[in-house]
Amino acid sequence: MKIPRKSTKQKTLLLFVLIVSSALLAATAAVHRTAAWENGGGGTIPQTPATFSNYEVAGNPFQGGSVGVTCPNNAMTCQNTEAEPAIRADRSGNFYGSSENVFCVIGGDCGGTWAYKSTDGGSHFTTLPLPDSISSGNLPLGCTDKCTSLGFSPAGGDTDLAVAPKKNLNGFYNIYVASLATTPPLANIYVSTSKNGGASWFLNPTGAKVPVDDREWAAADGADKVCISYHGYATTNNIFVDCSLDGGTTFTTLANAFDLGHVAFFAGYNNVIGNLAIDPHNHLIYQVFSSIDNAGELTCGVSCHVHTVWIAVFT
Repeated sequence: MKIPRKSTKQKTLLLFVLIVSSALLAATAAVHRTAAWENGGGGTIPQTPATFSNYEVAGNPFQGGSVGVTCPNNAMTCQNTEAEPAIRADRSGNFYGSSENVFCVIGGDCGGTWAYKSTDGGSHFTTLPLPDSISSGNLPLGCTDKCTSLGFSPAGGDTDLAVAPKKNLNGFYNIYVASLATTPPLANIYVSTSKNGGASWFLNPTGAKVPVDDREWAAADGADKVCISYHGYATTNNIFVDCSLDGGTTFTTLANAFDLGHVAFFAGYNNVIGNLAIDPHNHLIYQVFSSIDNAGELTCGVSCHVHTVWIAVFT
């Protein structure tokens, strides 16, 4: 028996129905597999293993400072002698890192705070001019011209950095690197500002309005606002927050993070400071820290200082 051939229109319609049906079946199967996976029932969705690539950045004061060196590389110049790093990103996709100089902290050859920049999503980092020891603008207190060389900086302790959420008038996001004084130790907080993507820095050696400080943190808001928080080590370890509205050029004391209802048991070294954050939409400032739960735990000792988390909010 001769089977009549389908017309071109019939074949086209049949092909369209098959394609739509296949797509619906595939989508349904995918939904079922996803639901099964998310509900703990296994499934056939393959998992991509998490992998990291590790490499050193360049920051060795015994290699001429390593400024401008990009890592990783094959030139054997990617070594550093630094510690306690921090990292942030701007809204253009650039990443910035900072670290303290171990030799500043232990009293050896001191090259100041280090900074690094990546413009390719973290595949490479280039060592920037040092924020504290190669700086334009104000010299650190008590310094002569030698303080701008690679050989010495009175800063280099605990570091943190912040990146502005809005561009400045030059089209860059301000970068702020905060560092503890090391000569003399803990005397103040150095805040270095770059308004050109890390190419150069302006140094403010007195970011903290309450002297003798420890473990600072930084947060930025708008184009030119930056705040730092720190332990007022000479004032029973209260946490203070200071802010600058001119890109780090001058700072004013904002407030003690402890309110009147809690300062009696938060102070007296009964707290451990966490980082600082600013909401870019409503400009609220948040300081996190841990402490004891109530005044009755004042005799508990150090073990109680880290068992209750508190939030200080400046509205």
